[in-house]
This record gives sequence, C-alpha cells and structure tokens, in this order.
Amino acid sequence: MNLFLSWSGQVSHDVAIALREWLPYMHHAIKPFMSSVDISKGDKWVDGLSRELKDAQYAIICISPFNTFKPWMNFEAGALYRLPHLTPFLFRVDRLSLGHSPLTQFQLTVFSSDPERSKEEFFELLQSINNALPEADRLDGEVLQKNFDYWWTKLKDDLDAISDASPGETRTAYKWLRTFEDLAVHDVRPDYDAVWFVTADVFKYALRAGLRDKIEANLDKIRYRYLIPDPDGTEERTARDQLETLAARHPNRLDYRSFDPETFRKLAASDYVVLEPKTPETTTKVFVRIPIADVGMDYWFETDERAAHGFYLRFLQLWNSAVAAGREKAPLSTALPTVTDVAGAGA
Repeated sequence: MNLFLSWSGQVSHDVAIALREWLPYMHHAIKPFMSSVDISKGDKWVDGLSRELKDAQYAIICISPFNTFKPWMNFEAGALYRLPHLTPFLFRVDRLSLGHSPLTQFQLTVFSSDPERSKEEFFELLQSINNALPEADRLDGEVLQKNFDYWWTKLKDDLDAISDASPGETRTAYKWLRTFEDLAVHDVRPDYDAVWFVTADVFKYALRAGLRDKIEANLDKIRYRYLIPDPDGTEERTARDQLETLAARHPNRLDYRSFDPETFRKLAASDYVVLEPKTPETTTKVFVRIPIADVGMDYWFETDERAAHGFYLRFLQLWNSAVAAGREKAPLSTALPTVTDVAGAGA
C-alpha cells in the first residue's frame, strides 16, 4: 500500500519522519512516501508529488500545534480528499484545537500525554490501514498486535523526543503572536542565565499542575526569579507561601520578592517574562502578555531590543529597591548586575 505522509513545518516534519521509519516495521505492506525524502534529486517536485498522490491509497496528515492555522494543511487535505482513506494524526494537539477545520470530518488519531490512550488510538489506526489492504496483504489480528507491541515503543520514543518548540513557528496564525507555550521559557539557550516572571498570578506561572515539576527539573540549567505584589487575600497568601517553600527548597536557583501592590501595578501593567543573558554579548529578551479582555487564552509578543533593555532596567531596579516587602534585607542568592552594568551592557 502506498501511504502518503503530509506535513507542514518542522515539528510536523519530524513526526512524519518517525512514522515513515517505523510504520513499515509494524506492517510489511506499508510503503510510506514523504515529499522531502522520497522525491529524487533532479526530479520536478510538482510532478513527483502529483504522481505519488495519484498512486496513494492511504494518507496521514501530521498535525502539530504549529500548523493547525496554516492554509497549506487545508489545501493539501483537499488534494487528499479523493483518496479512499485519510487520517489526521494529531501530535500534541487536542480535537477541539481544530475548530471548524474540514479535517474534523475524518476519523482522528491523537498522540497526547496519555501514553495508554495514545497507544490504543495508534493501534486503531494500524488496524484501519490493515483493513484497507487487499485481503492477500492483510495480517492476522494476533500477528498485527504482536508487531505493533514490539515496534510501538521505538516509535513512541522517537515521537516523545521531538521538541516542544519549533524555530520560526508559533501556535497562532501569526509569527509575531505567541502563546505562553511558544515562549519556551523552560528550554532557553545556554547563553541565558535566568528567567524572570513579573506577574500577579503566581499560580499560573509557577505553581499550577505540571509546571512546578518542569521548573524544578530545569533548575540545574536556568535560574528563576519572580516579582509579585504583596498578597491581598487568602488565595494570594497561600500561593505566596507555596512559592516561599519552593524557593527555600532550591536556594540560589529560585527566588522571589513581593512589593507594595500600588507600586507593583504602576510598574507592571501586564505580565512579563524576561530572559536575562549571561554575558553582555547576548541580547536581553522580554515578552509581554497582551492585556486583551474577554479572550479565552493568553497571547504574548516579544519587544524590540530597546524596549527589552528598558523593561529589564525597570524590573532590575524594582528587584533591588527598598520597597520589596518582607524580603528587603535578604541578600540576593547570586550577584545581579548593577543598573550601571546593565546600561553599559546594553549600550
């Protein structure tokens, strides 16, 4: 069976590569095709693609968090629509993220954080492929199950190893507009020394399920700093106390300071993420959450270099100021640059 693997973007391409490698081991009759790999040098790309589309009996469209908005996916889905069998493979994407995409009319296969559910769904996909084969090429159900059980671990390892970040891509329809996941603040380059969160919502950016574990696992590579307002309610005090416990458990790697709420609001009109460089040669990066009302999710943008320098100075001065309530006399875990040093580094 000629099986066409459709992809768009780096993460989607990496998924297609993994499927191309391991599907033939799961079933000997599967012959995958990928445009980036299987069109010979010197061949016309359009001719090769058209030929494979004409000969394909099955297609898998590799959907990632970075290509759900791309017109190319719907265009290629239209080109593949005439095929007898078509399955969108949702890699770290839930069904709801497709919205009203025409892809939702097909039977979806989801690879998610639930390993058992992912395994069940992928085996159902393999069964679908097996059933679509001529009877002479089909595998007995027990043989198919044994093949799948053996090779699934290897395929899953390859899929799990694919990065959560994709250079030049975002989870939105625009390169300049980002979700919080697009900031990749827990997988920053080694020339950055610390991640600063300036926020009134400690739970969202430090304590929510899954995030705390990710932060603690990353503390050997990057330091974390939190600038927050003094709590004015029970929930805020509880969150602050949990952050205090986290900081005590990881001295010199995670720290926070809280400030008079009025002072904090004047200096932080939204939420900010600052990537502090290790050396003057590396540019400071600052991301700002867009304060849009009545929107179900957060959107962020990256400031230009001049604005990033200004925000960094502002929050560095706040961190070092005498208005840090309760912790103003506590020494910093590590030596931070002075305002003069920072200004010189940005010049």
